[in-house]
Amino acid sequence: MKKVFFTPCGAAVVLPQKTKTEKRRSVYGITLLQGKILLACSKISNKMEFPDGKVECGETLKQALEREFVEETGWKVKVGRLIATQSDNVFMERENKFFESSIRYCAVEPIEKKGRPVDTAEVSQTRRVPTVALNEKNLAWIHFTALNRLLAKLG
Repeated sequence: MKKVFFTPCGAAVVLPQKTKTEKRRSVYGITLLQGKILLACSKISNKMEFPDGKVECGETLKQALEREFVEETGWKVKVGRLIATQSDNVFMERENKFFESSIRYCAVEPIEKKGRPVDTAEVSQTRRVPTVALNEKNLAWIHFTALNRLLAKLG
């Protein structure tokens, strides 16, 4: 049976035979203020994404998300409750690696602007976008489940 992975742009890639996959833990932060979400514009997918990152060895989910938010947005944040979890098969073309990703989405509250984003290799800009303006043309495919869960909880 063929195992399908998806690129950050949403393109399907079949896992080649005898190719190894890696486990990857990632965490995404959702900042919702007055109907707008803070998003990072990805240079990889050319779409908006929730600020995120891989959980490094020895890091907690909270530490990883705090680090990634400063790197990608310049904001120091307080990590809140878990909003959603999901598992996805992701192919990172840039690294030529197949990941079995365990993903967590957490609410985050901005505390203090620490400066400009430092991760300019991946992020071109950040901006607050109304939730009603998000669609499959401008938001990365991987985020729709979490966004819909968040909006359903808010009623």
